[in-house]
This record gives sequence, C-alpha cells and structure tokens, in this order.
Amino acid sequence: MGARGGVGAAVLGFAFLSIAACSGVFYQPGKVRKTDPADLGMEYQDVRIESAGGRKLHAWLFPSGNGAEERGTIIQFHGNAENISTHFLSLSWVTKHGYNFITFDYSGYWDSDGAPGQRTLNEDALAALKYAVEFNGARAAETGTRPVLAAYGQSLGGTVLMRALADFSERRVVDAVIIESAFPSYQDIAREKLSILWETWLFQPLAYLLVSDAYAPEKTIASLSGTRILVIHGTEDNTVPIHHGRRIFELAGKPKDFWEVQGGRHIDSMVGHDGKYRRMLIEYLGGPTKK
Repeated sequence: MGARGGVGAAVLGFAFLSIAACSGVFYQPGKVRKTDPADLGMEYQDVRIESAGGRKLHAWLFPSGNGAEERGTIIQFHGNAENISTHFLSLSWVTKHGYNFITFDYSGYWDSDGAPGQRTLNEDALAALKYAVEFNGARAAETGTRPVLAAYGQSLGGTVLMRALADFSERRVVDAVIIESAFPSYQDIAREKLSILWETWLFQPLAYLLVSDAYAPEKTIASLSGTRILVIHGTEDNTVPIHHGRRIFELAGKPKDFWEVQGGRHIDSMVGHDGKYRRMLIEYLGGPTKK
C-alpha cells in the first residue's frame, strides 16, 4: 500500500472510530452506587422488573410521603449515563407532593441484567411501563381513587420513552408524558456531534449509514396523538440543542405543551431555576403546589 493508500485507510479508520464513538455515547452505564437514598432519610424499596427474555431490571420505588394525599405515580426514564443512584435525585422530590416515584435502570446499567442497545432499551421501557400501570392500578384498587400516572423521560430516556409508547398497548391509561432534553433521531444527533470537530466534519453523512434509527421516535411520535405530552427544553442545552425539542413538539399530536427554559442547560429544569418548574409540573399534573 502506498503513502496515499495508507493515509486514506487511516482517514477512513478515523471516520469509523468517530461514528463508533458517537454510537457509544448513547450508552454510558454506571456500574456503582453513587448515592443511597436512605442516607438522605428517604424511604424506598428495591424492585426487580422483568424485561424481555427474562432480564431483570433493577428499580427503586419511593412511596408518596410526608402526609400528603396520594395523587398518583410518576415513573422516570433516565438519561444515558450513570444509573438510578444519581438520576433519582432530580425527581424523587415528587413524593412530597403525593406521588409515588419509580426509577429503573436499563439493561447493562448498574445491577440490571444484559447489555444496552436500541432494541433492548425499547423492551426495557415497555416492561417498565407495564410495571407502572400495574402498580398504579393496584393503588387505585386499594385507595378507591383514580390516581394519575405520568411518565417522565430525560435526554436518551425521553427518546426511548416516546418510541416505546408507540408500541405500548395500554398507553391510554398514561395520563401525562413529559419529555425533557430529548432528541427524535439517533442519526441526526450523531451527525450533529460529528459536525462539531473539523477532523470529523467531512464524515457527517456516515452517521446515516452506520447509526440506526430503527427505534428512533421521529416517525412514531404522531401516533401518540391523544396522549397528553409536555416537552421541556433549555435554551442553553449544549448536549442536545433546543431545536431537537422543538422538532419533537412539532411532530407531536395534540394535546401538547412546550416549556422553553430560559437559560436552561441539559435536563436541569427540575434541579434549578428556584423551583419554578417543579411548581409548574405539579400544577400541570393537577395538584396543589408546595414550596
């Protein structure tokens, strides 16, 4: 192989490595516990959710507390990195407002079986939704009420949740779907990441060849029409820029709402902004707010 051939092979190899890196960014599972809710004085239960093929997914269940009237259940679909021992912190506060809170790890994350992938996470999401529906139904039977059921997807979790809902036969019992800092297409976000560096700029078209959109929600979001959808996105989100959120909102059917978080960064609406969006979320779900 001549010098030119060697350079060409090196460039092509770099391109493939770049695409592989983009694909790898989708899944960065944390393998260790970072925070124990018990250390924060929080009551919770370890739960196992059975996914496809008998895979066991590790989950935490936080019961509604603080003497608040029980209002429903919120299940979290977290982002691509770490695990539930960090992600629970952004939403577990809902227990103070009367909501049971469920968070789970995808296959290959921390103590969950298997390895992550688009199809695998779709299966996991369907299993988690089924668990949440059954749990909320049991609470309804016990309390004699009709508790709210909401699903909250953050970043990759929002993308996974939207696609899974299109396949979920019981989605009509999900009262609200919240999608924060998510993207509708794996290929588009991969291409966008390649465009950032001059070394990979020329290889952007390869994203459409080497990254799959088989489980991207872009073509299925419209089928969720009739399901109440709230899209949240920060104006300063440099990880998943806000135009992805706007695209999701554009594709979604009614009823739908869009919260543009001024100055908001990646999935920070519920952990900053002086609690503004926490109060708005509780109001959106139909309950009184607390400071």
